[in-house]
Amino acid sequence: MDFTLRLAKAATIMTWLMLGLTLVTVILMDQLGSPPGVVVHLWAYLGWTVFGVVLTTFLTFLPRMAMSSHFVLTHITKVRGTLLTLDVIWASGGSAVTGGVHSQVWIGLFGTVLFAAVSMPGWQSGLISLGSAAGLVVATGVSHNLDQQAVAPLILVGFTFPIVAWFNSTLSAAVWDLRTKARTERKALESRVSELSGYLERAANGDLGVVVDSTNDTRQLKVLSTAFNHTIGNLRGLVGQIRTGGEQIGASAGQLLASAEEHAASATQQ
Repeated sequence: MDFTLRLAKAATIMTWLMLGLTLVTVILMDQLGSPPGVVVHLWAYLGWTVFGVVLTTFLTFLPRMAMSSHFVLTHITKVRGTLLTLDVIWASGGSAVTGGVHSQVWIGLFGTVLFAAVSMPGWQSGLISLGSAAGLVVATGVSHNLDQQAVAPLILVGFTFPIVAWFNSTLSAAVWDLRTKARTERKALESRVSELSGYLERAANGDLGVVVDSTNDTRQLKVLSTAFNHTIGNLRGLVGQIRTGGEQIGASAGQLLASAEEHAASATQQ
């Protein structure tokens, strides 16, 4: 499976978990009582939850939609950005009906921020994180909890979202660069091995004059090319020794033949 698809799948699973955990939290707050100053509108939150389920379902099947639909594949960045923006609206709306920053429901915004960080360029994930922080501020104001007590949590969350997005986006980009570099080196290795196979075939057909140029090879490939040249050099030396030995045997055989003819001539005279 492609690396980006693995990351997107992991982020999708986390988003589903966030969705389920926040739903359970709101139901418990409604049944057992909410913190002071927090008013839970359960039915309104359930409505936002349905909206979140629809959006998360689209995000889950987005890779398959991209493979089956040329339009989605062509506009994948815009589609993903639109879905994540709607995700921010969903999480902010859910926070607005459960007390804003004073409740724990806003943690669902982390799923959107992390999903953006692993599936979008850095500047786009940064915009999503800033939008999430702004959405939480608006949600706190709509819930009538935008007071002095909300300032410190909002500042903390407002800085945490961009930091988390930057860290995960940087980590994802670094891993992606390493993967791209490994793929490039693998292709170069495959191409070089194919060339060496051609040289080996020429050597097998009797052309021992082949020499592999290892000037532009990497360290690993240079070792392989040097070993190949060393092997061909040894074969040339071995063939030269066999040729010299054959010439010596031929000369000795000629001498023996001449000696035999002289003995035959002498025997005839006798």
